[in-house]
Amino acid sequence: MDTLKQLREELTAEYNTTKKFLDEFPEGKNEYAPHEKSMKLMHLAQHITEIFGWPAHMLNTEGLDFAEGDKPELYETRQQLQDAFEKNYAESIEALEGATEADLEPTGSWPTKAINWLNGLSMQPSGMR
Repeated sequence: MDTLKQLREELTAEYNTTKKFLDEFPEGKNEYAPHEKSMKLMHLAQHITEIFGWPAHMLNTEGLDFAEGDKPELYETRQQLQDAFEKNYAESIEALEGATEADLEPTGSWPTKAINWLNGLSMQPSGMR
């Protein structure tokens, strides 16, 4: 199975769909939320653009620590979203093209730590989460 090829194809398909959304992102509506408990539009759009950087981050780093300052830049315009989106996509495609199937195997790196943490979380009673 060529997992890397499948990941590149899926990322590209999602890229094409997401690009259409970002091209239509309404300027001046950053704080819009359909409900008071809903995520604001800009925050949601920024999160979506960040997802496209995850493959590169997972393949090229040892971890992610928000306490150490690994915090995303905050965007205010459609252009900033589009620029970050294009950059994240390009970096992830490059990382996937340079990776091997062995790079996807757990080796004690941060993806394994994250999986172990999530598994531990799911074992806790719901009141402790």
